Amino acid sequence: MFQAIKNAAISVFYFYADGMGRMTLGRTLWIVALVKLSIMFLLLKPLLFPNFLKSNFSSDEERSKHVAIELTTTKT
Repeated sequence: MFQAIKNAAISVFYFYADGMGRMTLGRTLWIVALVKLSIMFLLLKPLLFPNFLKSNFSSDEERSKHVAIELTTTKT
């Protein structure tokens, strides 16, 4: 059974590797998508989403209590 899964995974890998090797426009689009994702995660995430818990609470215990209260209380 393990051999069948391994063979299927290898077949899928070769299928995609062969398809990626023949692309011209697709390769450019993949590069654009990867650059865009790296900009989003490496530059924008730290600037737009600061670490709220780390900056407002000094210990792990305080952070966990705050999260527990936020998750269990209902807001009306």
